[in-house]
Order: sequence, then structure tokens, then C-alpha cells
Amino acid sequence: MSLALNSSDIEVQSAWLEGTQMYMGTIPVFFTQQQTGLWSAEVMVGACSEPVMEWRLTVKLADLTSEAEYVRNVTFSLYTTQE
Repeated sequence: MSLALNSSDIEVQSAWLEGTQMYMGTIPVFFTQQQTGLWSAEVMVGACSEPVMEWRLTVKLADLTSEAEYVRNVTFSLYTTQE
């Protein structure tokens, strides 16, 4: 998972994934900064009985210049198959 931020003064404080269609628990996401404004994380999600699972990524950001905190949500679909 990659995250691009448009300012070097903003950093990721915390992040987590939650299923939107069914409760699958809260999965922590640990982003690391790769270069200025570019963050990445490896994520593993639990198996689901649905063929398509919708997930919500919540990211808590901090602005280092104003000490303000922001929370951003992104919802996306993850396609799974059962073998």
C-alpha cells in the first residue's frame, strides 16, 4: 500500500483498516516513509466469505509546522477468490 502526501511537513501518525460490509476487526497499518512525501506499508487482511470485500483505510496525519492533526478515510474494494 502506498500513500503520497503533498507536503514534507505532514507525517503519518497511525493508520488502520476496517471492513465496511462485515466486522473483521481493526487491522493496524504501519506506514514507513520511503522518501519525502512517499509512504508505504505491507498489509495482510483476513479471509472473507464475500467475493468482494470493501475496506476503509483510516489514516491519522500530523502537520509538523502547525501541530494540527487530521484524520482521512479512504474506502476501496478488495477482490478475493476462494481456491
